[in-house]
Order: sequence, then C-alpha cells, then structure tokens
Amino acid sequence: LRFTPYSLPDKKHYDRREFIPLRKVCIPVDRKNGREELKTFKEMEEILNNGKILILHPEKEHTPEEGTEDYLFSKSDKSINKFRPGIRKLFSRTNCLVLPVWIDGGPGVIPNNKKYSLPSSIFQFPRLWRKITIKIGEPLEPANFSNNEVVEHLENILLELADKEM
Repeated sequence: LRFTPYSLPDKKHYDRREFIPLRKVCIPVDRKNGREELKTFKEMEEILNNGKILILHPEKEHTPEEGTEDYLFSKSDKSINKFRPGIRKLFSRTNCLVLPVWIDGGPGVIPNNKKYSLPSSIFQFPRLWRKITIKIGEPLEPANFSNNEVVEHLENILLELADKEM
C-alpha cells in the first residue's frame, strides 16, 4: 500500500458499501464536526510527512452547488469552489509536491446527487461507459511560494487545465 493514494471521502459516504474495498486508504471526513475535521487534518499531515500520496479536493465539493459567489470560473465557464483555508496550513506544515489534476466527467460516471431515490440509491453502480477526461499539470513546490500565493497559483493552474485542449 506504499504508493496507493489516500482519499478523503465525506463520512456520510464512507459507510456505503462502495467504499468497503477502499477503506484501508480512505480517511473519512466529518465536515459538520470541527473537532473531527481537525483530527482528520492531523492524519493528512502525517500521511504527507511520511512521503505517502494524498488525493485532495481542497475546494470541498466535486460538483458546484447552488450560488456562484464562492466559485472561480475558467474562460470556458468551468468552475471550482475557492479552496478552503486549511489547504494553506497543510502546505506550510508539510514539504510535499503538489500535482494539479483536472477531472472532467466524474459525476457522469459516479453521480454526485444528494437526493437519491429508492431503489437507485441501493443500486448505485458506476457508469463505466461514460467519458472522463483527466488533465495533469506540472508538479508544484509550495515552498517556493508564500501561503497565499500558492493557493491562488494552484487555483489558476487548475482553471487553465480546465480550458486546455487535449
């Protein structure tokens, strides 16, 4: 499991059966409990300081919710939620490389709907025939930037990747 990336599913999804085979490399996050979130943050630091790989979605949600005041938009109108403040602290406390990755089409494969209706919630299968596009940027060393600059720079890189033609 040394090179297997760790992921941070929301605690409300962690108990779903789809996560059973992945639980060894998942750290559930209870986003409604600040104390639990802090504990998870410390686990994230430990993982990165031990040279392991961590997959982060620092903008919190994979799919935008209603309202656009907290979103940044690319030239082609693709969006990300502004990064949460903790990501700055994580970068400053760990000496890790960051690999920016833009993923298009994820919700088409694994729906990210909050309102599941029965029986579709019971039989939530990935739609593997749907197209996903993954765009990978150049590795970034947060130590080369101030805390505020690195987050802004990373957000801009992701939005540029969103618009990059394949």
